[in-house]
Amino acid sequence: MADHLTLGVPRSTGSRRGGGNPTPAPPVNRSEHATTLAGILEGLGFPYPGQADPTDTPAQEEDESLLVLVFEGDRPITPAPFAGLKMTPLGETTENEVYILSSPEARARFAEKLGWYGNATDWSDDATWAKQLDAISGIRLYDRRDRHDPRLDDLEFTGVELIDVMIWPSSLIHSRRRANVSKRWVDDVAGVVDAGALRNPSIRVVARDDRPDVAMVRVAADRDLLEELLAHPLVERVRPPLRPSVSIADLIAVQPPTTPIVPAGAAIGVIDDDVLDNPYLKNVVVGRASFPGAGATFGPPSGHGTQVAAIAAYGDLTPLVDPAAGALSNPQPIVSARVMDQDPHDPGRARMPGTPHLQFEAAIKWLHQEGVKVAVCSINEDGPDSRALPSELTTIIDQLARDTGMVIIVSSGNRTSVDPHHWQTDYPTYLSTPQSRIAEPGNAVNAITVGGFARHTTPSNPAHVAIAHTTEWPSPFTRLGPSRGRDRAGTAKPEFAAHGGNWAWDHQFHQLGPTKDAALAVVSLAPPGSPGGRIAAAVTGTSFSAPYVAHQVARIATRYPDAGGNLLRALTALSSRKLQPDQFQPDDAHGTTSTSIVAVYGEPDAARILESGTHRVVFTYEGAMELNDSEIHSLPIPEEFLQIGLEQRIAVALAFTPPVRRSRRAYVGASMEVDIIKNHTFDQLKEIYKHQPDARNFPDPVELAAAKRPLPKSPQRFAMDRGTATLGSNTLILRRGTSASWSPDDTNFQVVVTQATDQWAKADYDVKRRVQPYALAVEIAVRETAQIDLYAAARSRSRVRLRQEG
Repeated sequence: MADHLTLGVPRSTGSRRGGGNPTPAPPVNRSEHATTLAGILEGLGFPYPGQADPTDTPAQEEDESLLVLVFEGDRPITPAPFAGLKMTPLGETTENEVYILSSPEARARFAEKLGWYGNATDWSDDATWAKQLDAISGIRLYDRRDRHDPRLDDLEFTGVELIDVMIWPSSLIHSRRRANVSKRWVDDVAGVVDAGALRNPSIRVVARDDRPDVAMVRVAADRDLLEELLAHPLVERVRPPLRPSVSIADLIAVQPPTTPIVPAGAAIGVIDDDVLDNPYLKNVVVGRASFPGAGATFGPPSGHGTQVAAIAAYGDLTPLVDPAAGALSNPQPIVSARVMDQDPHDPGRARMPGTPHLQFEAAIKWLHQEGVKVAVCSINEDGPDSRALPSELTTIIDQLARDTGMVIIVSSGNRTSVDPHHWQTDYPTYLSTPQSRIAEPGNAVNAITVGGFARHTTPSNPAHVAIAHTTEWPSPFTRLGPSRGRDRAGTAKPEFAAHGGNWAWDHQFHQLGPTKDAALAVVSLAPPGSPGGRIAAAVTGTSFSAPYVAHQVARIATRYPDAGGNLLRALTALSSRKLQPDQFQPDDAHGTTSTSIVAVYGEPDAARILESGTHRVVFTYEGAMELNDSEIHSLPIPEEFLQIGLEQRIAVALAFTPPVRRSRRAYVGASMEVDIIKNHTFDQLKEIYKHQPDARNFPDPVELAAAKRPLPKSPQRFAMDRGTATLGSNTLILRRGTSASWSPDDTNFQVVVTQATDQWAKADYDVKRRVQPYALAVEIAVRETAQIDLYAAARSRSRVRLRQEG
């Protein structure tokens, strides 16, 4: 076995041109459309065009009458023009919605603009607003229902309760002003809390964050203050503090180790509860810290951190209970970043006593300082990601994954109820419902997201029936993708899945069987003090799928210690095998179908990617490219690979970490694509790719497709299993060749990588050299019985190519 081979330095095609003008949208009857919009305004109690003077609004009334308007469109709406009417853009979504903070003066100005739009015969004086109003199909108020998180209903408010008050992000405001605006908005909301404290001394501000993308205030509030905050225009939403879904493990008897435990390899950071003593974790935890740090008070720990760390360290602990499963592997070292403790009101659960995104930020930065490359977080919101904008926690994870170069693995989250569905008889249909979508921060685009599948289908009790009745079907509680993305198709997540356990149905009592049935569950380790002194546990949840994947990444990092985060992610993708099935298309109650992603790439297995060998070779590259450019990598395919009848396979993985911004419709500031093309010279490909249209000039995908220059067709451009339509929002892309039509006459194999950057994101790249870091991993393989040494041939071909290029 041998190290992977390195691809040579790629050649750039040069930045792409604009590519022409977009196809014009269908014409709008502007007089009729203006009448419709004016009627909507009047129905909301706002001025009808021509009935209000924008300058005749007292300042005090303006301050007291701020409202958030949601402008809905049948095509993309641009936030920028609203600023000219003294409106403040707050956010935009992939559903063509724009959120605007408006004063009475601003609403009067909008009505005035609408009146001009409906009565003009020549709109050339303000073509921008004419096009903007063409796109607006509806207007509504952002109100209490939008700000109210359903989990608030679980709080009793017999006294005060802790709540997180999320402030609108100010990142759409000009960069010179957004920090001051964000602080002012937080001050405004904190002032409401201070006023409430005058009538109830128990009310107080517990914590706050003034930063533009993650502004929030944690408050000890009573019911009356909650109602005030739910009506406040600067509040995006109100929710209880984040806490994970944690099960109390059923313990199973396991003997302590008979020899000392010696961890080795790349360390894994575990952002969770404290990792407690266990005979199999002795000497495995090589570093500890708590966040918040000095002065913070933590309650007793739950067992969650111990159970997550155990799987991160060992990967698969099944050998503890099943000798047929083989020997237990040596553990990876664990660095524990504690952010949770036991919920005093529910000992079976854990909570985050601090401010989640601040705790995570401090924890990730500390792990990075400790030299940790791989970190896992198995903490999720209780519900699906259904808010207009990504959370501040998701944003922090994405930003830090980019800034630190770490690989951060997160769980997709768990469902705890499927009402009004039935756990068994409606499985797997309910998994395709919006309520089963990924929970934050599982939608973090620069992180790896992991869902759960069932490995076992025979319950301990013969009277119980497994809900996931087929191996590798999704765990009944797992959350599926896609998640939000650059367009309505969203991001293909989770990227991976691992054993998360299964549940069973008890028909006698018409209820779920034990949710920690050892015959169906994941094996982990137990914290001290468990009943009978037992040291192993049966656990279920995606919380225990994510650390398994973290273990695989850490094994790859151990084998290739110089690999950066992007290359580690690419190699992990290349190591994966598809699940059966990886997507579901169940009929829903309306007779239609929908596609839900269990794991877009499958289950990773580091053993598949650690070495290149006789029948399987991996080429790697890690570097950076200019923005809005294409780079061409020469792929040294040896002649031996092209022989007929070898059952050749090819796959390419691409990973990159673009900037993100919460309030943007796209959220992700850049996209990348990768293709493999043969029988074309560099100059031929340069002419094709250099003159492709710049995606930034074509927000409508139909218009973009019409402006594109023809690319090479199959078989010259390899047919791959997933393309831009599926993976256009992903930052980890894996494509496998399906019908390459190999021929001994094929030459000039090239990997073409293309990058497109949104205009707003340019400022988030290094100002001295604006480049996009990325990594490639390309695999070529033949059937195991082939009588060739593919590695020797590829290495020889690679050396010849490097000499030619040198």
